[in-house]
Amino acid sequence: MKKYFILLLSLMLTACSSYETLAGEESQEPVYAFFFSSDKENLYLLGDKEDYWFTGGTLTKLAAFLDSVYAERVVKVAPSVLFDTDNQMMTGYYEVFVRDDGLTAAQKNELKQGKYGAYQAVSSAERRALQTEYHLAAQVNIYRTEYRAYGKPVKLKNRDTLLADYKLAQPLNVRFIRTHYSGETEIESHNLAGYTLGVLTAPVWIPLVFTACLQEQRGFMDFCPF
Repeated sequence: MKKYFILLLSLMLTACSSYETLAGEESQEPVYAFFFSSDKENLYLLGDKEDYWFTGGTLTKLAAFLDSVYAERVVKVAPSVLFDTDNQMMTGYYEVFVRDDGLTAAQKNELKQGKYGAYQAVSSAERRALQTEYHLAAQVNIYRTEYRAYGKPVKLKNRDTLLADYKLAQPLNVRFIRTHYSGETEIESHNLAGYTLGVLTAPVWIPLVFTACLQEQRGFMDFCPF
């Protein structure tokens, strides 16, 4: 019995060792402007070197939040992007912290009900740290959520016009984590985006990208990499 166990263990270790280690590069990159499509289902970022397109996930809830009274109560934001450079797939995260002072009881309840995102109270230690950092009163509660969307780099047409129309007062510094795989690896087992794009149309847009390349390009975005 021990021999079979050792053999099984060795096979498991062999299987695990066949996966290559994920390597990553991290940087802070400024975003100078962003805007939503009219249906609030697409988000475009104008960066320093590249532009980006995101869709799906909880993006529509983020759009609703930014148009709500709660956006005025934002204490802190922490945007980040996980970029799988092998597949040119991106997962964007937007962490938001909101203070509840100045909100009615009904508004506080609405904030926590999920219409604008899954807002939950931060831990006591985190609340005290944020109260100290942003000079908030001790009775102020702070709620947090994380929005998520998926996308890829794109080329936006009329970039100068878009930048003038949607330029931020201050650039938004985004934490970019670029990942790639060394050697042969099973992408399906490691893909950090998880192809959760199934929840948000990713299996559909990939072939559409190449279809668009065969047709006349229209609008302000060029999906074609060639």
